Amino acid sequence: MPVAPAVPTLGRLKPARGQGAAARTAAATCCPGHPADAALLAELPDLARQAYAELQASPQARTAYELIETLQPQVAQRIYPQTIYRTLAQLTQHGLVHRIASTNAYRACSRPGTVHDGIHFLCTRCGAVDEAVDPGINALLNRHADAHRFAIDQRVIEISGICARCSAGG
Repeated sequence: MPVAPAVPTLGRLKPARGQGAAARTAAATCCPGHPADAALLAELPDLARQAYAELQASPQARTAYELIETLQPQVAQRIYPQTIYRTLAQLTQHGLVHRIASTNAYRACSRPGTVHDGIHFLCTRCGAVDEAVDPGINALLNRHADAHRFAIDQRVIEISGICARCSAGG
């Protein structure tokens, strides 16, 4: 998988702040279940590992305040909102979670350790979030951005509707 350029080009995403070439290369070659994932998790603070586990266990995206409510009984010290937001930013920077912009909530990445832009499907009935990756959509967005001489800083693709489980149930 190609590594994102260090200098942004028109229509291409900029690398994450503070993300060096070695980190981008490692992220591009890593896959779920690879030892690098375990090594990364081992380096994270306890709160980050606990928050990530909670997000992995939930089919719904969770807000920072929902995570505080869930995690607070498990830790000795009080969890402040700025602490959980810093934790979520760290998990996002490492590619372990995605922020769902429309709800200001977070969801564990379905492909941690890989470089990709996700398409998030949000169920308006049950709140489930599913992630898909389609390089064709990213190529289309890049082509249009290049045609308009537009430098993309961030892509957020969220589609709301009814999931298959809710459609089948009623």
